[in-house]
Amino acid sequence: MPASKGRRRQHSKSSKKTPSPESQSKLPTTQEIENRSSSPSLFPTISIPDLEKKISSKINKIVSWAWHSIPFDSLPDWLRDNEFLQHNHRPPMYSFRGCAKSMFRLHTETFNIWTHLLGALFFIMLVAGVYIFGDYITFLFEDIQIHDLPWQEQATLLCFFGGAVLCLACSAIFHTFSNHSKGVYGVLSRLDYTGISFLITGSSVPAYYYGFYCTTYAKYAYIVVSLCLCTLCVCVSMWNKFATPRFRALRFTVFVLFGLYAAIPFMHIFLRDGYTVSTHAYSLWGFVLMGAVYIFGASLYVMRIPERFFPGKFDIWASSHQLFHVCVVTAALVHYNALLNMITYRLNVGSCIESLPFDMLAI
Repeated sequence: MPASKGRRRQHSKSSKKTPSPESQSKLPTTQEIENRSSSPSLFPTISIPDLEKKISSKINKIVSWAWHSIPFDSLPDWLRDNEFLQHNHRPPMYSFRGCAKSMFRLHTETFNIWTHLLGALFFIMLVAGVYIFGDYITFLFEDIQIHDLPWQEQATLLCFFGGAVLCLACSAIFHTFSNHSKGVYGVLSRLDYTGISFLITGSSVPAYYYGFYCTTYAKYAYIVVSLCLCTLCVCVSMWNKFATPRFRALRFTVFVLFGLYAAIPFMHIFLRDGYTVSTHAYSLWGFVLMGAVYIFGASLYVMRIPERFFPGKFDIWASSHQLFHVCVVTAALVHYNALLNMITYRLNVGSCIESLPFDMLAI
């Protein structure tokens, strides 16, 4: 009996060690193992760098919702633009929603955002008032119905409105989202300077059109040159280093020279028609005032006045950049009033004057 039990145990152990043909057929093959490994899993593997990026992005978004203003020394290099504004700066947020919500809190960019945002909305309403409700709101266009003008004149006037809206809107977008990240800052800064080029060009086209209404060659020559200068300024604005604080003086020089180019056509008008006609018919002093306001605001921006003399006292209100924004909106309104005077004169005169004081300039 003991011997038979030992044989049975040995036989049972051997039967467990050697699988049967049926069990062998149930074992997975190499192809099945490869297919299982390649099939999607409920818990996909994530590499350590990807996991770190996701965690850091989540942390940055959480921080952007509960941010606190920081001093200038704590800003990253790409956000250090004005060392005389010492406090109340926004930190990098890495969230567009967080940047948008920050416009409702007080910091160094609050006034910059709202001056140009409200200015853009005002000019949009002005466009609607002139082009859509012009028959009912006459005070916006001094009893001039935009629908009565030829389509070419409507298009030239629309260039001014479009340039003003684009410039103010691009500036508001830049100041709202400039602290998102370094990459976004670079893209939006180029957009901001491009908007300035559009404003200068859009303001020049209707002025040249009505200033040289009866001299076709001069009119289109000045317009073409203005468009070429606008293209040049846009190309310079696309340069990466152009938006850095180091090239602040270069930015000032490029755009001021572009704006001063308008002095050449108006000198042409002055020599052609004389002082009286130039001032009354073509609003010469209105355009001089417009240029002076632009240059004054840009000079404050470049020289950092008044915060240069009182560091830390103009962090939220009345800094140089904010005053520059007010000057831009004011100059655009002055330009609009001067254009109305030019259009009124042209409608009152009617047909073009055949004889001009200087034949050399009547081109």
